[in-house]
Amino acid sequence: MKRQLLIELRGVSLDLPAHELRNKSLKSLVLSKIKGDLVPKPARRILSNIDLKIIRGESLSVIGKNGSGKSSLLRVLSDIYSPSAGILIGGASRMPLIELDGAFNGELTVLENIDFLSILLGIPYKRILPIKQSVLEFSELQTFAFQPMRTLSTGMKARFAFAFATSIESELIFIDESLSVGDSQFSKKATARIRELKRKGVTLVLVTHDLTLARRFTSKCLWLENGSKRLYGSTKLVIEKYKTF
Repeated sequence: MKRQLLIELRGVSLDLPAHELRNKSLKSLVLSKIKGDLVPKPARRILSNIDLKIIRGESLSVIGKNGSGKSSLLRVLSDIYSPSAGILIGGASRMPLIELDGAFNGELTVLENIDFLSILLGIPYKRILPIKQSVLEFSELQTFAFQPMRTLSTGMKARFAFAFATSIESELIFIDESLSVGDSQFSKKATARIRELKRKGVTLVLVTHDLTLARRFTSKCLWLENGSKRLYGSTKLVIEKYKTF
């Protein structure tokens, strides 16, 4: 049986000005995308000539040192950034877990933030109630539902972010270091949920510095170096080369 291609990058490059790199939260990026004014003026090449295919049911990790372009690649795959060159092909439903805490409104309550984020991502209002129930239950924030988000601890916000992102129905989920945040008990819950999503056929793209997580959850690995593809292949092989390097 031929495997279904969800997303393909062909010769994708990305140029961003310095202020775009420093100041853009997920919220501002999404709002800019909606308004159609996310047209960055070329300043620095962040990604260069990336070719990549993501297949349904595949699990892919993206590794590399800080500044190698990992999070920027996720933003391209999430359709937050538009490539400066090359093309992105694919219409799979995607749920980005990228700096989601940057999208919070600190003055809104936990429940109001679920409404806010859902509407921001274009989710129909009738689908928001079950999302609220799922988020509160998984994050264990029921008793904090009516508190402003700014009053929550960093760990609580991390739990909320992960619970929200994994409560949205999507074919493809991106995870950016989120399994390593929060306490050990929640990390186990997050690990179990990722396994459950994989069993359901959800495609996983994991950006991480934790090579153990990459080995545990992914079969394919992309190594980025200075915005370019250094190596792509089986997770075991790529990590062996990466550690040697």
